[in-house]
Amino acid sequence: MPIQGIEWLLLTVLFIFVVLFIYRFWKSRELDNAATRALIVIRSRGKASLDELVIYGNVPPRIVYRVIDKLLQHGLVDVVEKDGKILYVTGQDSMRTLDKELSEKRLSSLDKIEDTKTICPICGHTNKPDARFCSRCGTRLGDIQYA
Repeated sequence: MPIQGIEWLLLTVLFIFVVLFIYRFWKSRELDNAATRALIVIRSRGKASLDELVIYGNVPPRIVYRVIDKLLQHGLVDVVEKDGKILYVTGQDSMRTLDKELSEKRLSSLDKIEDTKTICPICGHTNKPDARFCSRCGTRLGDIQYA
């Protein structure tokens, strides 16, 4: 039996909803990826103008303000303005706080590791007790036990 009238309408509406869902998901991922790239540029340079975010971070110009808004909402950047225009975005103070929190969390997790494990002093990776080199970064471990 062929599809008729209302069935076509229902299939069309379902197809439109699926396409809209996929489009919204793709757009949200694009914003997240652009925000990550922008944060990398800001962190590596200490501060970055909007042009630098577009050029070095490959942030699409049409969403650069939304990216900055997203980073501001999460408290990861500060904006320096003059006459209502954004001069540059900086993230040093927020990054220092974030780095401090991450290092404290890392130290507290290292305290929980068994004493028999060898910890790399460079990258913090947990290696086998008899390892001579770090399996992640290749640093010579020697006879020192880090725990």
